[in-house]
Amino acid sequence: MNCHVIVLAAAFAGACLVEPCAAQMPSSNPYGPPPSTSSTSPNSMPTSTLDLISRDVLRQKREKLGLTPEQLQAKDKAEVTVLANSIQFPCDVTNAQLLLEGSETIDGKNVKTNTYEAACGNGLGYFIVGRGQQGRPSGFTCFAADATRQADLKAQQKPGLVCALPENSDVKAMATNVLLRQGKNCPVRDVKWVGISSKSNTDFTEIACGDGTGFILASPLPGSTLKPQIVKCHDSAMQGLPCKLSDNGGQILTVQTFKDALAQHHVTCDGSDVRVIGKESVTQRHVVEFACKEHPEGLVAFIPLDDNPAPFETLDCAAAAKRGIACKLTPGR
Repeated sequence: MNCHVIVLAAAFAGACLVEPCAAQMPSSNPYGPPPSTSSTSPNSMPTSTLDLISRDVLRQKREKLGLTPEQLQAKDKAEVTVLANSIQFPCDVTNAQLLLEGSETIDGKNVKTNTYEAACGNGLGYFIVGRGQQGRPSGFTCFAADATRQADLKAQQKPGLVCALPENSDVKAMATNVLLRQGKNCPVRDVKWVGISSKSNTDFTEIACGDGTGFILASPLPGSTLKPQIVKCHDSAMQGLPCKLSDNGGQILTVQTFKDALAQHHVTCDGSDVRVIGKESVTQRHVVEFACKEHPEGLVAFIPLDDNPAPFETLDCAAAAKRGIACKLTPGR
C-alpha cells in the first residue's frame, strides 16, 4: 500500500459501519470488533477460584517466610514478571502483591492458583491469576475491578477485590498515567469501563478528559501479546463504539456518508458495494473503494471530511494500483 495511506481505526477493525454489513474495516487488525455495550457488564473477578484460603491464613503463611515487607514485595514482583514473560504479556511489572492462594480443577486435576495485583510500566493495573504449569494465566484490569465493585455496591452486595496498590488504587489517576505514557495530556474527568472482547482478549474503557475530549482505551488482557491502544472518541464512534462521557465530535462515518460524498462531487455511482481501505496519514482523506455498474473499471475515491481542505479525488482501479492501492471489489482489477 502507498506509504501515505494508513489503516483506519487500529483498535476496532472488523466492526461494521452500518447494518447490514455493507462495508467493513480491514480484517487484519488484531483487536477485532469491540464488545457490545448492551450485552457487556461487570461480572466475575479472579476471586472465582475454588477453595481459597483465608486472608489471615495467607498472611500467617507469608510471615513464616521471615522476609521483610520489601523482600516480600520483590518476591511477588519477580513471580508476576515470570508469569508475564511466560505468555509474552506486555507488562513491565513495576509493583505486585500476592492477594489470594487457592486451587481449581483443570482437566480433572487439582491446580494451585495464585492471584496477584500488578502494576505495569505502561500505567495499567491488573489482577492476574497464575496456574502453574497446568493452565495459562488470566486476569482483569483494575478498570473492570472498579466497575465490578461499583455494581456490587449499587446492588447492596459485598464488593469483591479492588485494586489497592498505590499505582492502581485511583482509576482516574491510572487512566491519566496511561494516556501520558502515550503522549496524551488529559486531566481525566471520568472513567467508564465498557467491556471485554473475548475474541481479541481485550478490555475496553472510556476515558473522558476535563476539556471535553475523550478516548477509548483498548487494554490487552493476560494471554494477549498486543499493546495498549488509545483511540479518539470520534474514531471509535466511526467504528460503532461511541463514547458516552464525551462528545464524539466530527462527522460519524457510515456507508451513506461516502455515497453522499460521491453525489456531492457529481460522481454517478450506485455504490452496490463499498470497501473502506484506510486513511491518508498526511492529507487525512478517507480512501474508499466502490463497485458501481456505472464504473465497471472500478472506482477508488479519496474523500476529505470534517472541513478537511484536501481535494476530493477519484481514480479507476488501474490508476489506483499505480499508487499501491489494490482494488478487491472489481473482478480482474
